[in-house]
Amino acid sequence: MFDLAAIPGNADDPGKSTRFWGPMTQKSVRNQLEPGDFAFFYPLPDDDESEGPPLAVLLNCAYLSSKNRFHVFPVSSGRQGWRVEIGERLMPVFSTLSQLIRHHEIHSYLCLETRVLENFPVFASSRGSAEVTNPVSSSDSSSLSDTRPSKKNH
Repeated sequence: MFDLAAIPGNADDPGKSTRFWGPMTQKSVRNQLEPGDFAFFYPLPDDDESEGPPLAVLLNCAYLSSKNRFHVFPVSSGRQGWRVEIGERLMPVFSTLSQLIRHHEIHSYLCLETRVLENFPVFASSRGSAEVTNPVSSSDSSSLSDTRPSKKNH
């Protein structure tokens, strides 16, 4: 576990997050995630791919969907703040990484066709393209059937 306060732009959060795993290989991250779970990490090359240390290590977000599909999204930061980049979708921006993590812990995206909640909009519509719905707060979704498996603490 890494101290989020050590990351520039996160001075407001002196605590630690179980969602920020630090430097890891994608294979290690994939093996530790359960369906419906996500984590932020700095990707390291797999041992068999290693040609030395990476020149740049950019923050990524890994997500294992309810259908057991592994996704890795880049995380950007700039003047406006932190954002998970998911293709061409306009994702919310937060002033700190802690706020970004908390947002994805609280909010979900509803697939209108399957009625399945996902932490990230990774479902495809019947037309074969990704369809983004408005985020549904987990506190507002009591009338919806949450088919995500229970989450394990890391």
